[in-house]
Amino acid sequence: MNLINKITKFTLYALLGISVLFGVLFYLGSISEGPLIYLMYALFGITAVIAVGFPVVYMILNPKTAKNTLIGLAFLAVVVLVSYLLASDKVMTIVGYTGTDNNPETLKQVGTGLYTTYILFGLAFLTILYTEISSSFK
Repeated sequence: MNLINKITKFTLYALLGISVLFGVLFYLGSISEGPLIYLMYALFGITAVIAVGFPVVYMILNPKTAKNTLIGLAFLAVVVLVSYLLASDKVMTIVGYTGTDNNPETLKQVGTGLYTTYILFGLAFLTILYTEISSSFK
């Protein structure tokens, strides 16, 4: 693990140095915003790979915790599926509204997000309520 820590630390310092160099060159007027945008795309890509890669590696190395994680993801998938089934794709007929986002696909996605939020908020509230009530009887 010590080698991985050294490689990670070196990589982070190198990326920080490159970012600072590009920032200084941009503010000095030596480069335009084009290279900065490409650098940001590269940093975003690296971040995305790391954000997905490390949990996968951790789940492979620790299969017991992977089971709990997969159960949680399956529960979340069920909540989203129920929300999708509850959401309506009926087009709104608001007088004077002529927006382009008043289409069935967008309305179904927004409804799914709202129902998912409502269900998760309700479950969180019930969990907090149960915890408080059960701890008061102990």
